[in-house]
Amino acid sequence: MQNFKIQIIDFLKKSHFILEALEPLKNHAVIGLKVDNQFYFQIKKSNKGIEVFEDPSMEVDICFMLNFEATRHLIAQTKLNKTDFAIEMLKQAGMGNIDLSVHRSVLKLMRLGFIQSVTKLGAPFWSHLSHYGISNLSKLNQFLSRLKNG
Repeated sequence: MQNFKIQIIDFLKKSHFILEALEPLKNHAVIGLKVDNQFYFQIKKSNKGIEVFEDPSMEVDICFMLNFEATRHLIAQTKLNKTDFAIEMLKQAGMGNIDLSVHRSVLKLMRLGFIQSVTKLGAPFWSHLSHYGISNLSKLNQFLSRLKNG
């Protein structure tokens, strides 16, 4: 189990598409990553780049909850670009392997650069996202607001 944890941390720190996807985020934006309620990581954007922490008390802006199957699948995707990786995440979410919780208002997420990160994923990502009823920025904002409020 410890080796798997090390693999996850290594993946988060070194994957080029993670770094590219998070590039639009403002410093101090924090993403939580829970793996099957056994590991809890925080990915923070700072002046140093992307930092990975294991601090359950650290507040996060959004949190992805993944099961082991989704985590194993995603860390094996080393040859993808950021758009294809995001589509893989959507597919895993569609299979019930990933959930998302939102801990900030949509306006705060916009200010931190999360919405800009999503818009930069391009047409293939938006096309895939439309299969879930999210075809534009307004619908994305509504979806995120529902996650925050409910």
